[in-house]
Amino acid sequence: RNATSDPEALKAYLAARAAMRRGSVDSAVTAIDRSVALDSTFALAWLESVQIYSWAQHMRGEPYSGLPERLDRAAAHAGSLTGRNRLRLEAMRALVMTRGDTAASALNRILEMDSTDLQTWANLAYCHMVYGWQYGSGAAEAARAAERVLALDSSYVPALTTRAWLAVAMGDSAALQESRRALERRGGDSHLGRSTLEALRALTVPDSLLPALSERLARQGVGDWVGPYRYLRAAAPDRAERMVRAATEVPDPQIAARVAGSRFRLGLARGRVATLVRELASGRYPGLAGGTGSRFLIAAALAGVGDTAVAAREAE
Repeated sequence: RNATSDPEALKAYLAARAAMRRGSVDSAVTAIDRSVALDSTFALAWLESVQIYSWAQHMRGEPYSGLPERLDRAAAHAGSLTGRNRLRLEAMRALVMTRGDTAASALNRILEMDSTDLQTWANLAYCHMVYGWQYGSGAAEAARAAERVLALDSSYVPALTTRAWLAVAMGDSAALQESRRALERRGGDSHLGRSTLEALRALTVPDSLLPALSERLARQGVGDWVGPYRYLRAAAPDRAERMVRAATEVPDPQIAARVAGSRFRLGLARGRVATLVRELASGRYPGLAGGTGSRFLIAAALAGVGDTAVAAREAE
């Protein structure tokens, strides 16, 4: 059950899981791609690829794409999965389709089978954090799930980064300092760990040093800049604006597109809807063509910070 007849595919799958545990996301992508290339019927590897690719796309600031197709590949060979992993497939599909209550139910059923399932606790932390509003949970429940992961494996870098984000969101300075120390000990040699440490640095450096930090990260690439920017957008919008202004000095098309989107969303958060609509129509935001700007306007209205009349026009 769950396995593959190709030992090299199994070896690559295990290497992908080990890399993800360390926070080495790019290495995890390479390994899981190799696994499914060696055995395209390896359902568990396809399922794992959803987890890995969602992290990779998030870190690069890319829209999520291709995840339903990966789930379909896993489902096509679900007969090789145990009951627990069929529940995991159900949970992952619900997460991808933004059905938080369905995902939480499937994840909790897995934990009833095995309360030490580390990856399920990690997924439950994410579910509470992102979709908990659908079923009455939130940051506190997410933090407890992340702590459960770390009680099972204190060096699991994705959970260390989740706990750091939640500490920022909850204003828990003690948890934030502990997260920083733990990441310095265990995650500093991985892209995910370094990105989170840079984010914590962006939150605390003096104002005078923030532009140089932003420009340095932008020159390293959008995948290095976007994580710290997200932290500032959530916890310190004024600093996020300064980070965006500094990044405009970097002549990189990927950064330029990301900065345009960031500037647009910050404007929405500040209620500048009418101005943004005019600027969007004038072509000031070429990176938001093809309906992306309209989706931001609609999402802002749904979140209660936009203009419902504008959203209705954009939805037509």
